[in-house]
Amino acid sequence: MILKGTKPEIIPGKTYTYTTSPSVSYKVYLQENNFYEEKFLPMGRQYPSAIIDYVDIDLIYSLTGSIPISGGYTYNVKGTIIGNYENTSNGKSELWTKEYTIVPDTSDNIADKNRFVITKNVHIDYQEYNKVVNDFKTNFRLAIDAYLNVKMTIKANGDINGVDKKLNVVDTVEVNIPLNSSTIKIETKKNPLNNKVESTGEEKSHLVLTYLGIVLLIMVGLLFLLTYKFIYFSSKTKYIKKLNRILRTYSEILVEVEVLPDLDDEVTLIDITNFEDMVDLEEELKSPIMYEETSRGIQTVFIIAIDNYAYRYILEAD
Repeated sequence: MILKGTKPEIIPGKTYTYTTSPSVSYKVYLQENNFYEEKFLPMGRQYPSAIIDYVDIDLIYSLTGSIPISGGYTYNVKGTIIGNYENTSNGKSELWTKEYTIVPDTSDNIADKNRFVITKNVHIDYQEYNKVVNDFKTNFRLAIDAYLNVKMTIKANGDINGVDKKLNVVDTVEVNIPLNSSTIKIETKKNPLNNKVESTGEEKSHLVLTYLGIVLLIMVGLLFLLTYKFIYFSSKTKYIKKLNRILRTYSEILVEVEVLPDLDDEVTLIDITNFEDMVDLEEELKSPIMYEETSRGIQTVFIIAIDNYAYRYILEAD
């Protein structure tokens, strides 16, 4: 989502630097039980899965740049059950996945700002996802290791003041929650970025080069098309001339058929590479040469069939 407006003057060599700060915090809420007095357990612990009610997760993402930008960002949150199966020959490999949309695509504008922040809270019903895995294991009788990957995907883009390149960032914040295990330990994935976008000051030159590239691509395409047509029609013309010469010269021993006879497994098929050899065979075997143009303007098949033998010559365009 890009806001329209007057584009600032491009400054050669101007550099835009930015950093991202993804973070995750969560609490594991418990069902009523006789063992824990707390309603929830803090992050970073080992948790007994049988009494987990839900996991309360805060997904936070911020991007801070050295120059204001005008553009927008989109994010969503998806949960994916990933089931891995381990065997002795190949080790552990992904066997099954099932995806859920937790937060649909959500967009917002960035109006000439250096920074934007996304904060999203989600509740993960642990027993609901755990039941899906148990049902899968029961139905297929497979011992799998499974976990729920909760991923927020962020896409940000925009115009950078004074820089002729755009900001284009795709980033993620992830949480992995083990399923179908007696105890679990939650894993978070967040990778801060430090990056830069530098202006070349050559926007007009790039535009000219783009136009020249398009023109050159069109010219190459036309040349290829003309060359292909020349080769195709030249090959087709040679084929037609040779076919007409055969039909004219050997009309007395040729029989045109609508469909050539089927050659089953009991027939020994012998391919002949020269039509004059077919003429010699016709004289020796006293059997006519049947022919069918199987592909008009491209291929004609000639056959002499006698007893359990068939002699075949194929004339086709090069």
